[in-house]
Amino acid sequence: KYSLAIASKVKNVLGVDSSSEMIKKAKSLSEQNGVNNVEFVEKDWCNCDENEFTGQYDLVFAHNTHSIADFDTFMKMMNASRKYCFLCIPARRSDEVMDSLRLILRRGKVKNNDSVAYIFDTIWLNGCNPVAYEQVECKSKRTLEEAIPWYLEKLKEEKALSDEEEEKVVRFLSNVSVSGYVYETIRTTLVNFFWKFN
Repeated sequence: KYSLAIASKVKNVLGVDSSSEMIKKAKSLSEQNGVNNVEFVEKDWCNCDENEFTGQYDLVFAHNTHSIADFDTFMKMMNASRKYCFLCIPARRSDEVMDSLRLILRRGKVKNNDSVAYIFDTIWLNGCNPVAYEQVECKSKRTLEEAIPWYLEKLKEEKALSDEEEEKVVRFLSNVSVSGYVYETIRTTLVNFFWKFN
């Protein structure tokens, strides 16, 4: 999505993703839209060789990705750029339905992403001036039949559920559904770091 949006403004774009499915979709969209200055490669950013990318690009862009997961992957991103970097990460998030389910199951809220301060410091200490954040609100609507397996799967990704806990989830979703639909509002603080190397 972003690689294609950037393509009309630059000479060449390299899109990197660890998912072969995402790479197939991106190539298909590129062909459908007649964009031919974009190359897509399947790579695991966390484990790929840093030297392959170091100093190769004028702009390195990462939006809401798990690939920039720690100091090493962040530095790999910085080192790949000759001029500019853009990083967008979710820092604070609330999900009305999911947060309520976590309370019912006594799991507590998901912690906010405190890496924002470390990222800011790293950029700042490298002589650059990072910028800005924004508040984003997304709404979703699922039928109760779609919502039950979706929420159960998400909760099971965090921790296994007992039969009793699954029943609590189903009961809660049934209670909050309106005319057979479960509505979710997600509020996120997205931190957008944009910086130029001097």
